[in-house]
Amino acid sequence: METTQCQPMAAELKLSRAQRWRFLAALYAGELQWLYRALARRPALKPTSSELSPEQEQYLAQNHQEVLQQLEQQRQQLVRNCWPIRKVAFPVLAIFSLVCMLLFAHGAGTVVIVILLLWCWFHLPKHMLDEGILPGYARLNHQFLTYLLPAIGSKYGSFHYQAGQSIALSRFQTRLYFGTRHLNLRIRQTEQANYFHGNYRGCDWELEQVKLYGPHKQKGTTVHFEGHMLILQLPQNFQGITTLNLACPLASAAQVHLEQSRFSDRFRVESTDQVAARAWLTPAVMERLSSISPNSLSPVHAHLEGSSLILLIPGLRFASPLALDTPIASCLAGQPCIQELEQLFALMDTLLGQFSSLPARPEEIK
Repeated sequence: METTQCQPMAAELKLSRAQRWRFLAALYAGELQWLYRALARRPALKPTSSELSPEQEQYLAQNHQEVLQQLEQQRQQLVRNCWPIRKVAFPVLAIFSLVCMLLFAHGAGTVVIVILLLWCWFHLPKHMLDEGILPGYARLNHQFLTYLLPAIGSKYGSFHYQAGQSIALSRFQTRLYFGTRHLNLRIRQTEQANYFHGNYRGCDWELEQVKLYGPHKQKGTTVHFEGHMLILQLPQNFQGITTLNLACPLASAAQVHLEQSRFSDRFRVESTDQVAARAWLTPAVMERLSSISPNSLSPVHAHLEGSSLILLIPGLRFASPLALDTPIASCLAGQPCIQELEQLFALMDTLLGQFSSLPARPEEIK
């Protein structure tokens, strides 16, 4: 390992002083960014607010205060455990790296100093994180997914998180084709995480975070979709196969022309049964599907066959890792957790709205 690192470093010593400065500045910034992400674990998107609404605070205080307090105590303990890294390791490594940069920039540095710099930045903080911080952080997120999220979602019905479980590839690989009917791109590879399941108004549902890969001429594989996959069992069988923004490879499939032009502009609807497609795509369903990620370049994809409905939903972030340096309640507001759960169950409620024989919907659903 040392030999492979020495060769490029020796080449860098022949560069000019300005080039050496740019090289080390980029290295220094890259390692700071890596360590910051490892410690802070901030969401990819900035929170829209730092506080929960009064109704949300009251709901958590009345129903899940004990779970919330336990998770908050664990988070605060992890923050205290980070003290040696933030108050000791960071300043020492920053001073050491600055000295190395000054020596190296003036031509007095050696390959050994640069290798020591790399070793310190990569191995010392990584070892401290792996041994003392990240295991506790993983347990905190696991308990958040196992206890707090299902507790919040339980007001809508049955809601469970199951670690290590995933939706079998065989259940959707032959149903989800991207592209067109003549160029159907079948899924070749998936990444799956955070499996949830439950029952809403008597209908079973499954939800999982997925990343779907398909074939690509130059790259071999490419990402066709990244988001969440929802499988909902409807109480009624629909004839034929209906797809939204997916390819229907059957020769009998034809494009469905709908009255709502705004919906047709975003969704390419194909079906082997025109009557069944229009029966499922009621005005309320089309309006709800159009409202999901309206500004996203990746709209919702869907496949309906019989009573099994698969929805690919972009943009959900309610199961994102917690920010270590932010209180749990603020994390729920910033993800946003409760709002997205409400939107998810509102979507399922709209999809089941045309079936009058189902139990009444919860009062929380708007």
